[in-house]
Amino acid sequence: MDRIEAVRAFVAVAETESFTAAAVRLGRSKATVSKQVSQLEARLGVRLLQRSTRRVSVTDTGRHLLERAGALLGELAALEESVLQDHRSLGGSLKISATVTFGEHEVLGLVAAFHRAHPAVMLSLDLTDRFVDLVGEGVDVAIRIAAPEDSALVRRRLGEVRIVTVASPGYLERAGWPRGTGDLARHVCIGDSNVRNPGVWRFCDATGGATRAHAVNPVVRVNGALAVRRLLLEDLGIAQVPEFVVADDLASGRLVRLGGELEHGSSFELALVFAHARHLAVRARAFINFAVDWFADRYRA
Repeated sequence: MDRIEAVRAFVAVAETESFTAAAVRLGRSKATVSKQVSQLEARLGVRLLQRSTRRVSVTDTGRHLLERAGALLGELAALEESVLQDHRSLGGSLKISATVTFGEHEVLGLVAAFHRAHPAVMLSLDLTDRFVDLVGEGVDVAIRIAAPEDSALVRRRLGEVRIVTVASPGYLERAGWPRGTGDLARHVCIGDSNVRNPGVWRFCDATGGATRAHAVNPVVRVNGALAVRRLLLEDLGIAQVPEFVVADDLASGRLVRLGGELEHGSSFELALVFAHARHLAVRARAFINFAVDWFADRYRA
């Protein structure tokens, strides 16, 4: 029995609470992971995991081992990577996830720049608007725009994405300028069905203070900010969209921001998300640091 690999298998199962997820993380079969953990338990003469048909949990003895083994494996991985880095350039595979709109707008340039800096790294960028299970799907780093969530994932804050309320000059000339949230009921509102609640728009004061919610009735809904932008340019109505989607249109005058109490929309945290900081490969750490520098001037925290 390879003791280190057996301990590594145990740590993966304990942290994911699943033999299946642990096998995905380690790149082994579920049967192999189960056998390695059983051999470790037999050698130590103790039960480290409680198994049931629904879940896997750690025993008190297993928790004691997990606390010490996790740190030990992290140090071992860092040592191995540092030795390897002395003899070869940064390499290996790296899987990244991002939403479709932000990915096409902002992440493709980041990926291209990172590839030029580290051409030996095999990059896989998955653009999707569905929820991605990082551990289950083998994703190394995800770039997410959302309110901080209570989860076991590690977050590295990059900054904020501001939401703006905009319309085209043509629409406003035809329908008039809304003076406040009370006027939105008589306007054509366009909703993005990709957001959690397209029927609720949020605004804050000029200082970015407390956010207030206002219910709207989007008469047209489309699933994506780029599609919302296209309808805005067709003089269809008013919408809330991420500022990066319409930045060029605002600069050129094709779209304008609404003023008054409608001027300041809400904002969402832009963050890198990854599963376990101490088990990150050097290439993943390099990408994270590269992304922090890349977005520093675009989305200041």
